[in-house]
Amino acid sequence: MSLSAVATLSINLSNLYLIKKDNPDNIPLNARSTFQGVTVFSVDNEYYITPPENFISGKGWKRTSLYQNSGEPAGKGGYFRRTPGYSLWYLLFRAFLPQKTALLFLVSFQVIIFLLSVYCIFHLLLMLGLSRRARVLITLIYGCAPWFSSNTFVTLTEALSPYLVIFLVYFLFKAWFEVNPRKKLILYLISSFFLGYSILTRPYTGLAAILLPDFLWRDYFAKQGFKFFAERALLVGLIPLLMLFTWAARNYVVTGEVVILEKDHYPESLDPIKPEFKAIWNFTKSWGASHFWEYQTPLFVHVMSGETDNQKDIDLILNSFPDYVKRDFGEEKLRNLLMDYRNILLSQEKFYADGAPMPPFYTQEQLRLAQEWDSLTKEFRRKYPFQYYVIAPLKYLKRVVLHSNTSGLHIFQAAYRHITPLNVLRYLLLALHVALYLNILLRLFWLKEHSLLTFSSFVLLPLLLLAFFIFYYREIEQRYMLPYLPLLLLSFSLTVEKLVKTIEKLVKNGVGYL
Repeated sequence: MSLSAVATLSINLSNLYLIKKDNPDNIPLNARSTFQGVTVFSVDNEYYITPPENFISGKGWKRTSLYQNSGEPAGKGGYFRRTPGYSLWYLLFRAFLPQKTALLFLVSFQVIIFLLSVYCIFHLLLMLGLSRRARVLITLIYGCAPWFSSNTFVTLTEALSPYLVIFLVYFLFKAWFEVNPRKKLILYLISSFFLGYSILTRPYTGLAAILLPDFLWRDYFAKQGFKFFAERALLVGLIPLLMLFTWAARNYVVTGEVVILEKDHYPESLDPIKPEFKAIWNFTKSWGASHFWEYQTPLFVHVMSGETDNQKDIDLILNSFPDYVKRDFGEEKLRNLLMDYRNILLSQEKFYADGAPMPPFYTQEQLRLAQEWDSLTKEFRRKYPFQYYVIAPLKYLKRVVLHSNTSGLHIFQAAYRHITPLNVLRYLLLALHVALYLNILLRLFWLKEHSLLTFSSFVLLPLLLLAFFIFYYREIEQRYMLPYLPLLLLSFSLTVEKLVKTIEKLVKNGVGYL
């Protein structure tokens, strides 16, 4: 833990120093500027920082814009744009302290939470029966690689969600090995709390919910029958259900609408994510397009700035489409549909200018345009099933795997890649990241070496998350996989243990002296 603390503070304080040095005027840039000089700035701060700030000032728990003078009090969508897990964590400090001081305490406690997760990783490896060498190696990788510790200096869900998943898994395994019935139940209840809070922090981590009934079934049903299992499962499952119900009930009381977790689109919100936008985005995902925001944002920004000649912005989007798409679907037709989208944005410009909520319903033009783009997506699936179901997912898989997971750290970017040790470290992190995913394939070949619980925790769960992103969601940021990266590392530890034992066996048999 001491080495982890040194590594965490060294990399993050160095990164913060270089950000301040290279951006002395602190011009807001995602991961390239600071927030109050304490944390690394994120464009998502408005999702996680403004609700507690508004709550403290008596305006209610609601997201407002950091970029508009109006403060965007627009409509009900801001009440449930994000789940409250991370914002509540920030509120814990901000309720009693000035913002800058609160951020200092927040970062300090995020470092402490990370170090506690290092402890949990080590003891999980101990519970899994790994040798001392393998335990030390894997714990050092987890504690010193910047993947996890770098988020302790940001105000994003990734500053909390990976550790919540680790705590969830740690207490599940601890409960499994506990022989005292009362302590066992308490440990399962603690794990269920971390499941619930994890979902309220990053909803897709709810996939980890498969673990709770799996452990309970194998632990209680196998030993004491279905009735005993059902009673314990109901009791343990009640905690996350109550947490989700409380948030959903609050949403209904405040807005009169049933929203269980969050909504990324809402008619009244001053937000580009509307049905027509999502339909265009889904069409581009058909062939595995990435970074659609980069092509759409100039059009959105220019329209909202009052510009009416947007041919260059339309061309930028259209040029991102493959030639065969423009040929088979008609370039002129696609251009006209994009112009229709631009006209819808023009009709919304007055709401952005005034900071006023949009109408509480989607217009017929919005719904018609969304339907037209959706029909193009269906046509693409019909014409190019191999491209849609195989090639596109493989492109997203490549984006998941082939990177060093350091995009959020300024210190690893182009300006500092002439520093050999940093660049070598970046390539080592790339190699390790790829190895973690290749290891999942190895574990599938070595199924007999898994217990059912280690398979569901360290192989099946990461695979489900991969499937969710590459087949369904089809949009990847490096940080999206971070909550489950520790599970990949734990899976990797089983392979490391196998290699260690093989090497020790070879040495014992004399091969090491050849």
